[in-house]
Amino acid sequence: MKITVKKIISIIVFLSVIIVLISSTIFIVKHINHHCTDKNCPICIELVNSNSIISNLGNTCAIVFCYLAFVIGYIAYRLFAGFSLSNNTTLISLKVELLN
Repeated sequence: MKITVKKIISIIVFLSVIIVLISSTIFIVKHINHHCTDKNCPICIELVNSNSIISNLGNTCAIVFCYLAFVIGYIAYRLFAGFSLSNNTTLISLKVELLN
């Protein structure tokens, strides 16, 4: 079975995104009851960063999903509109004999 370089890279990127998402979630869950010590608390900074990673990933997935839905919808529209517009058949073109 031949695996191309693009497939390997896509698998690596997918796994890294999943690992970042899971590690951010675990960090937030572990430090949910954190008592802040001062203004420049490193744990609070990491909590904010982890939360922004999760929200940005969700926004990116939503944007990609909307784009794909638009592309699929546009392709479906072009296919079905092409079939309906090219179907200009009349009774005369079908050589139907109209009898009374």
